[in-house]
Amino acid sequence: MKRILISFAFVFTVLALAATGPALATSIYYTSWESTPTQGEGGSISPTVTPFLWTVVSGSTAAVMNPSDLWFTHGTPYANGVPDGVSDMYIGQGTLYKDVATIIANTTYILTFYVGCRMGGDRDFVKNYTVSLYDISKNTALASIEHTVTGYTPGGPAPNPTRDTWVMGTITFTSTAGMAGDSLRIILSNIGGGNGEVISFDKINLDAAPVPLPSTPLLLGSGLLGLAGWRRFRKS
Repeated sequence: MKRILISFAFVFTVLALAATGPALATSIYYTSWESTPTQGEGGSISPTVTPFLWTVVSGSTAAVMNPSDLWFTHGTPYANGVPDGVSDMYIGQGTLYKDVATIIANTTYILTFYVGCRMGGDRDFVKNYTVSLYDISKNTALASIEHTVTGYTPGGPAPNPTRDTWVMGTITFTSTAGMAGDSLRIILSNIGGGNGEVISFDKINLDAAPVPLPSTPLLLGSGLLGLAGWRRFRKS
């Protein structure tokens, strides 16, 4: 009987401790827009090609390039480079998106991204953009962040880089059982109205981490009760 109680307490306590440990995030998608050729404005490539395979919505303009090798007719590039690698992706106007995963229930999804503002003239200031995580199957935005500017004053919660800088943004959501099996999409949009408001993105990363199971407290309680029972048995 003593051995049974010890085994019971040990097994359930180990299970409880394992379940209460930190959930490890898994990388679902990552890009820093690295490819060739990306040299100069004339050497830019579309984000629709391999290895990127993003979809550019009709009427939108977007390109991947190496800004450190580029002298813009309307301003200079980033003097200090980009957050990762040598290339970035800019949106002149409109929207592009990528379907990145099948949603798993009870999982927290974290999207981080960097948005940049070139050193050039007024037309290169970051003004209006949105970044979203979207459930295609339910036609629903699961998480989004928007930056709007009147003049050059931030009007939204999203990051607002100054000239020649990059800042990081984050959006997150936790899936439910009803979302399981749905397709997850990342959407990047320049909502500046096509007035030459170039917006740059880099280092886009999507992680997923499972939510601890509701049974964890029960496992922990069972293990502790087992240990308490074993102590009482030993004293008797």
